[in-house]
Amino acid sequence: MFSDHSIDIDRTARRKRFWLATAVTVGGATFITFFVSILSHLRYIQKGLETHLGTWLLGESFDWFTWAALVPVIIWFAKKVRITRQKAGWTIPAHFLFGAFTSVVTLVIGVIGSVWAHNEQMTTAQLIDLCMREIIWMLPWSLFIYSGIVAVYYALDYYRRYNERELRTSKLETELTRAQLDTLHTQLQPHFLFNTLNSISVLMRKGEIDTAQRMLNRLSELLRHVLAKGGTQEIALETEMEIVKGYLEIEQTRFGERLHVIVNVDDSCLKARVPSFVLQTLVENAVRHGLANKVGHGQVTVAAAKENGFLKLTVQDDGVGLDVPSRSTGEGVGLRTTRTRLAALYGERYRFALTSPDNGGTLATLEIPLQIGEK
Repeated sequence: MFSDHSIDIDRTARRKRFWLATAVTVGGATFITFFVSILSHLRYIQKGLETHLGTWLLGESFDWFTWAALVPVIIWFAKKVRITRQKAGWTIPAHFLFGAFTSVVTLVIGVIGSVWAHNEQMTTAQLIDLCMREIIWMLPWSLFIYSGIVAVYYALDYYRRYNERELRTSKLETELTRAQLDTLHTQLQPHFLFNTLNSISVLMRKGEIDTAQRMLNRLSELLRHVLAKGGTQEIALETEMEIVKGYLEIEQTRFGERLHVIVNVDDSCLKARVPSFVLQTLVENAVRHGLANKVGHGQVTVAAAKENGFLKLTVQDDGVGLDVPSRSTGEGVGLRTTRTRLAALYGERYRFALTSPDNGGTLATLEIPLQIGEK
């Protein structure tokens, strides 16, 4: 159902098209009237005949402004009797007859206006004879003018319809992308929540009730912060870092001194927009898959910097790496969802890679267009 705002916009667009068409029609009739009148005036001067430009302007105005007045009628007929391939058998003859009718009307008015403007004395029979000769002589030209008006209308109407189709298609694609992003976004929150609650459950089974309670309290604070953002697809990097720090505090409660975190984020990047949960997902992947199976201490480094118009985000761990047999070769829900969201948000204007540095562990690198400020 259309909103009142959409209806108002449509009315405004129609009003603008109407006044533009009116201005073009009147302007065109005025230009042709002056052009033809000046040519006729100069031709008479060249022949040494008496002539007055004002008389020519008055006479020609009857002809061309009659065409201008008939343009809305011709457009109305063109709408009602639209020429298509399927209906060409009867619509083309119908337009020929209507074009002949409008041509006769303009020619007769033009002849009468010209006779009156030049103050010529004629009997009714002479006037009728002049009109008949004008119709026979000028009918093909008048039909050409009629065809030109119809052709211009169809061309502009086709262009308008094409733009409207493109706009509707673009809106549908945008709405589809938004729906897909919302679906992916709703997948991430339960995924994160499930993994954290699973960690709390493990602590409780070990009898570490106080630790589990602290983790649960931190999770509650973090969820209030996350849910306050609703379904926002992109958030400021500083907000994303708060989520990351909250998550790492929860994991440090579980890992204790085994987990060391280094954050190296350029302050000039903090207002840059990033997909919500993107860093949290990469950090979670580093902790759960890189460090969980590692014996001894582990380190996660989170970094962000500007680079050639892009925002470069990296998450590196010194864990078991990508090629350990015990590790699943496929990507989990978080990384698969991240790739899909990045493609939907940025098309081909992003780079996301998981690599194994020479010194071991895993390096996740993400480069997205640098966009500063609230969306």
